[in-house]
Amino acid sequence: EMLHKLLDTTKDHFESEEGLMRTHSYPDQAEHEQSHAQILTALAEICNDYEAWRLASKNDVGSIIKDNVMAHILTDDRKLGAFLKELGLN
Repeated sequence: EMLHKLLDTTKDHFESEEGLMRTHSYPDQAEHEQSHAQILTALAEICNDYEAWRLASKNDVGSIIKDNVMAHILTDDRKLGAFLKELGLN
């Protein structure tokens, strides 16, 4: 199902990102990984309680996903990107 694929893809992306943080000793790694854990928990809850979410508005589910992911991208991922750029990595 599509939500489980989203969860699996997100896990793979986060594992890759966490590997970069470890390799380059990212100073905010713990905070960034905590954000990953929160997003994965939210996605897992949606997947595990799909029947309840199915009854909810698709807009509600989309908003929850968008709000968690977009907030992460606009804050944590931007900070990580700037750090990696300072190291000369693009």
